[in-house]
Amino acid sequence: MKNCISPSVHANCSALETDDGYITIRRKSKSSDVSDSSDDTSVVIEDYIVAISHSKFVANCLYYICGFIIRSLSNTVSCEDCKLALHETLLDSPDPDISTLVHRKDRGGLQYSSGSVYKIVSTTESVISREIICCQKLPNISHFSLKIQCKVLDILAQHALFPMFESHFHGSVFVSGESHYIQLVKQIIIKYVNIRLKDYGKRFLQKSEFKNEQSSRMFLNKLIIFKGR
Repeated sequence: MKNCISPSVHANCSALETDDGYITIRRKSKSSDVSDSSDDTSVVIEDYIVAISHSKFVANCLYYICGFIIRSLSNTVSCEDCKLALHETLLDSPDPDISTLVHRKDRGGLQYSSGSVYKIVSTTESVISREIICCQKLPNISHFSLKIQCKVLDILAQHALFPMFESHFHGSVFVSGESHYIQLVKQIIIKYVNIRLKDYGKRFLQKSEFKNEQSSRMFLNKLIIFKGR
């Protein structure tokens, strides 16, 4: 009777037939499926990032956060010119459409950042969104923050930021040898990354531990903050 499974070449018995038997057992190649699925995933992620970057709601929220960032940095940055660069809106004004929320919520105490600060924050948001979508667990904060910094700095190298302070940034360096420009951009990135990761961590725990069930206290807190009471 013909063997159904052909023996191995290095087995103790020798094959009686030259064909592969009645049933040929082959492993299905996964390389094509994996490549196709990865391509589809990358396309979906890119479409999502493009949709987010063109959202006026997201842009207004990011500009609102920029105000908090420059207020916080104004208390820690020692260089006066760098502080002015954060607030300069004459030649470095943002798009009026992205400051609608700040104008609506301002009662005399909100900060209006320069267009360069918004450019840094919006670029950082795009990079973080790509990385977080690909993460299935909470990222290592120190490694993740450094990774975001490098990617954002690489993207921003093609853009001219803080036009009124170009001479200051090119001529001013710290004792460590790092320019004021790089140091200021890094601090803006770090501030936003910390804000974003805290929010992501809270949402991640809400999803994994509390099964997306929002407590009444959290709901009321958000309602009060939104209404500005």
